[in-house]
Amino acid sequence: MDGVSATIVAVCTPPGEGGVGIVRLSGCEALGIGRRLFRCRPELGKRPRQVRLGEVRVGGEVVDSALGWFLPGPGSYTGEDTVEVCCHGSPVVLSAVVDAAVGLGARVAAGGEFTLRAFLNGRMDLAQAESVVSVVRAGSLAEAAAAVGGLNGGVKALAVRLQGGLVEVGARLEAALDFADEEGVSGALEGVGGAMVGLEEEAARALAGEQGAGGLGGRMVVALVGGVNVGKSTLFNRLLGQELAIVDAGPGTTRDMVRGEWWVDGRRVELVDTAGLRETGDRVEREGVRRSLATAARAGVVVVVVDGTRGWGEAEDQAWGVTGGRGLVVVNKADVCSGEGDVPEGLGAVPLRVSGLTGQGVPALREAIAERVGNGGGQAGLVVTGERQRQEMRAVLGCVRRARQVIERGEWVEMAAVELREARRHLDRLVGRDVEEDVLERVFREFCVGK
Repeated sequence: MDGVSATIVAVCTPPGEGGVGIVRLSGCEALGIGRRLFRCRPELGKRPRQVRLGEVRVGGEVVDSALGWFLPGPGSYTGEDTVEVCCHGSPVVLSAVVDAAVGLGARVAAGGEFTLRAFLNGRMDLAQAESVVSVVRAGSLAEAAAAVGGLNGGVKALAVRLQGGLVEVGARLEAALDFADEEGVSGALEGVGGAMVGLEEEAARALAGEQGAGGLGGRMVVALVGGVNVGKSTLFNRLLGQELAIVDAGPGTTRDMVRGEWWVDGRRVELVDTAGLRETGDRVEREGVRRSLATAARAGVVVVVVDGTRGWGEAEDQAWGVTGGRGLVVVNKADVCSGEGDVPEGLGAVPLRVSGLTGQGVPALREAIAERVGNGGGQAGLVVTGERQRQEMRAVLGCVRRARQVIERGEWVEMAAVELREARRHLDRLVGRDVEEDVLERVFREFCVGK
């Protein structure tokens, strides 16, 4: 995003019939341009932060009656002088105001540029900036509340706590390196293992809901996985109440993800029908199987579908292994079989008997899925949101875990110290310190214009 110092303009709320649209200007010339577009008494800026009633003028002609205010930097959203004019929701008027501002020297803002400026001016860290997108895309009040937690600095607070713990443990490791005798090293390391466990658990709790992270900043994913021809597509259509997936008696009909929007107890989720799992020489179907496993590994709720007429097999073992033992097991085709599909007893999951064809048992399945969705996919404590944040936190968790294992095995303390320094580097990146320009571009590319 070039020209960060320029004054920018955009409509930051969508216009609509009977609604409003807010034109936002930010930059050193915002007040001068704003005064030529919006006339009020006293003049705009004379009473900062006060809302004034006035007239919007374009080319000397009054085109709207509106509210306007001036927010001087650095106490504004972007940290720069900012003018906002709240017009009636006419797309014609709003477009004319933006065009007039450009004619007076402003530049149309790029997507996310207002928030980018807030980040560059120190008004928020990168995790808070990403939370803006999560709030906008929230599919439920719970998701919105969690995203606002990030916007209010929840991720930064987490990073600060973890950094403090890592510094303390790292200092003790460095002290241990100063002792030449084994007894001195042992004394310096006393209690380090327990401290590392605490740090590891906190990082793990932050990631506890990552499998359902399609929910924050997007939608929670509910994935149907299993072997070929077990009836996943029929069940998918039954749950959605519409015929989205192609159903055929031939195996391997579904080769890619089929997705549908589904509302579960007021929460928007994405129901995914995946390709059947099996060994195959077909390149396209093999890629479909790979994607199925990847989707199951990341989904918030995984439903392993078993063909009740065939029972549990290698495909089901594969699907259950990817879930980490946190999935629901559904024995399908209950209309033509009376058993439980020879599901192994040691799974820790009570099979649900359903029929995607007739609807038998489907209400109970919906309730089971809703319960998982309601508590975050069977996980709790989701703090980080977005794939970039999760990557950094997974790296932190991995570093701390490896450091703990090194200490427990009595190996080189230097190795553990290196791992903890690397964990601190990932925490810095989590909140936007020392991140590359291309990372910033990827983050703010997701924003709409006006945010």
